[in-house]
Amino acid sequence: MLSDKMTDEEVLRLFIQDGKDISFDGVIINAKDSVDGLPHKVNNFDDFYKYMEPKEHLRPDSKTIIDN
Repeated sequence: MLSDKMTDEEVLRLFIQDGKDISFDGVIINAKDSVDGLPHKVNNFDDFYKYMEPKEHLRPDSKTIIDN
């Protein structure tokens, strides 16, 4: 079972082979999705969070599942 408290980086690491680094090579946030309406090159998670327009619908509310 996965924790609902995992960071974005921890979730991404689940999909990357062991020993491989997370690469932001070539990642650009386009103008319509950035906080200031301008495109931005992303080099790391800090850049991503700095420039990406928050999308509340991308992080669903956690809901308890009751197993009967």
